[in-house]
Amino acid sequence: NFEFEVSYWFDVFGLARVTMSQHDDAKCSELQRDLTAKYGKPVEYEGGSVERRMWADRPIGNRIILISTEAFCELQYAPLLSRAGAGL
Repeated sequence: NFEFEVSYWFDVFGLARVTMSQHDDAKCSELQRDLTAKYGKPVEYEGGSVERRMWADRPIGNRIILISTEAFCELQYAPLLSRAGAGL
């Protein structure tokens, strides 16, 4: 089980993004494994001191982004398409 601090971001059209911060660094690797098991290999990856992985949940219309460092782990859900399309 994961425990998150959740933030909801709105724009003029409504809910634009959900961010979920994980405060247990050991769980971040577990979260990454779970996301990879569910969605497959990330469609985007940026390495370095800040790692960023993105998966596309096309059936629902969302992108799932995991941003992590040694001291930070955040999961983001946002629409794949513009507001005129779909997502969230």
